[in-house]
Amino acid sequence: VRDGERIDRLPRPSGRSMGGAIRRDWAGGRFVDLHSEWQERSGHAALFTTVEIAEDMGVELLTGYDGPFRLWVDVKEVHRDLHGTNPAIADRVRVPLRLRKGRHRITVLMALNHGKAWGFFLRFVRSDLPSAVIDSGAYHLPIARR
Repeated sequence: VRDGERIDRLPRPSGRSMGGAIRRDWAGGRFVDLHSEWQERSGHAALFTTVEIAEDMGVELLTGYDGPFRLWVDVKEVHRDLHGTNPAIADRVRVPLRLRKGRHRITVLMALNHGKAWGFFLRFVRSDLPSAVIDSGAYHLPIARR
């Protein structure tokens, strides 16, 4: 957690610029829950992951959050909501993207909302396939890499 709730003018963070990264897993679901660490604190935090794309694809990146929130894919900022607040609702925001085969860096910058923020949801769905292919389950999705 870094000082300052205002994230509007901050550059895209990196693990190095934030003073190093702590590796975490949220294998139990899609909600990145940091409330126990953020409650009664002010400031902002950055979170990072890398996804591997097996083929070029159209996706929707679905997210929901409960504090001011910015999101980058690689070096491009794809979503910004400086007025995000409780509650975090899964899939409230849909960001259409076209991703090329290979690795992509996902970066989240989030203000702690003066200790009221819990975290955010984040997932991908394919948007470039017929529903019959999606219903069959015979397709690729971005896969998170450590």
